[in-house]
Amino acid sequence: MASRDGAVRHVTPKHRLSLYWKIFVLVMGVAAVCLVPVVILVETTLSQALLYHVGRQSLATARTVAEMPVVREWVGKPEGAAHIQPLAERIRRRTGFDFIVVMDTHSIRYSHPEPDRIGARFVGGDEGRALLGEEYISQAVGTLGPSQRSFAPILGPTGAVVGAVSVGGLMPGVEGMVAPVRESLSLALLLGVLVAALGAGMLTQHIKGTLLGMEPREIADALYGREAILQSVREGVIAVNQLGRITLVNDVAKDYLERGDEVIGQDITAVLANTRLAEVLHTGLPEYDQQQLIGRTRVVTNRVPMVVQGKVIGAVATFRDQSEVSRLAEELGGVRGYIEAMRVQAHDFSNKLHTISGLLQLGRSSEAIDVIHSAQSGMRNLNAHVSPRIIDQGIAAIIIGKIGRAQELGIELTLTEDSLLESLKPELRQALMVVIGNLVDNALESLLGGARGEAKVALFIRQRDESIVVSVTDNGGGVADHMRERVFEPGFSTKLGRGRGLGLHLVKEAVVSLAGTIQLSSMPHEYTCFTVTVPLRTNQPQVAIPPQRDEEC
Repeated sequence: MASRDGAVRHVTPKHRLSLYWKIFVLVMGVAAVCLVPVVILVETTLSQALLYHVGRQSLATARTVAEMPVVREWVGKPEGAAHIQPLAERIRRRTGFDFIVVMDTHSIRYSHPEPDRIGARFVGGDEGRALLGEEYISQAVGTLGPSQRSFAPILGPTGAVVGAVSVGGLMPGVEGMVAPVRESLSLALLLGVLVAALGAGMLTQHIKGTLLGMEPREIADALYGREAILQSVREGVIAVNQLGRITLVNDVAKDYLERGDEVIGQDITAVLANTRLAEVLHTGLPEYDQQQLIGRTRVVTNRVPMVVQGKVIGAVATFRDQSEVSRLAEELGGVRGYIEAMRVQAHDFSNKLHTISGLLQLGRSSEAIDVIHSAQSGMRNLNAHVSPRIIDQGIAAIIIGKIGRAQELGIELTLTEDSLLESLKPELRQALMVVIGNLVDNALESLLGGARGEAKVALFIRQRDESIVVSVTDNGGGVADHMRERVFEPGFSTKLGRGRGLGLHLVKEAVVSLAGTIQLSSMPHEYTCFTVTVPLRTNQPQVAIPPQRDEEC
């Protein structure tokens, strides 16, 4: 959805849980599943260990009391409580246990924290094993409440069991010892949950930031849209990551490479040996309008690095068949020729209208009429000279336009008397308009600023049985020998300024597309002559045409 400022904003339906909350809930759920059982296990283990430790201590105390001479001597005797109770209470207070109970074989108490319960039967029902001579730890409900107690038998002088000792503590007291551990574990659990919540929040924010704030459905829609766009463009597209491995290739590029989806993940140099994407990854600098041979097709390619936060993470190359680019340039050149012819005529008529207006205001009507007749005569003469020789209206228009342009520059451009051209097919017409327009422009520019005599350019066009010959000759400074091999290179020019060095290159491309030839003849400080020969039937195989030297024009 687009906002008023033009920015695209992604809207998530209200009934769907956003990715942020999905990840947050998932992380918190995982943390809870992991932490809660661990806390419960730790608490249970610690509680059992604590109970076991207390039980072992109480058992050791019970064993010690059972082995004391006073206890062994007086247990089971009527006056035994008077001797055993003080000793048992003294030990109980020192050890911190809740009770120390000494009993005889009939479970009659001889000591108790509450003296009024001495002489009564032991309560709990778990003392029987001790009266049989066994030591153990047990839990039961006594007169003081639920308790954990340890039992040790009392052996008489003959080794027979004469009683038992029970030492322990009430369960609430034991639980009170576990409570601090439980509180610590609860605090640890709470801290773990808070840390998990903080981590979940930071993780979700990071993921959302990495995904540019988009939801999964929006990402999928964007990917589908990107794929549709990639497959709809007529240019080939190849993308590589920072390691130089192919991450994306559209159908047009696959056709150029004559490969399928198996190129994904491969090193770009293994798929396309003459690629320069590796250099773009290294330098981080784009390259535009570069020529390249892919398979059997010569293309014009652009290479651009993908830069995120100042770091090159990959590169993209787009390319298109050079013949298509040249055809577009040819069509543009033809349109430019028409426009140039119209501009020259408009400029010429404007000047003559101003002259006629001035003469009429001065009352010199006869001279104004002479100017009108002269203008009509000049245009008729030009048309009469060009039209009978050049039947094709497109070629005639660009010639008339170039003659007018030459007149503005003070240069004499003439169409030779022996020129002849019939009407042409559109493809051949467009190519010849590129050839004629750029060769004439090159000749006119070579004569600008020259100081040697009268500047002249001769244009010769002749249609023969099987071919068309175009020759453009100027009396400029000529082409030096060391430059002849480079005049058709894109971007090469002997003149200063940007945007130069394309005209002759376009001529060469047009001639190559027509399976023609180019001849260059030049003498320094004398003349330069370009001769182009193209077949009337252009279904022959295309071949590269090297410039040739010193041919007669």
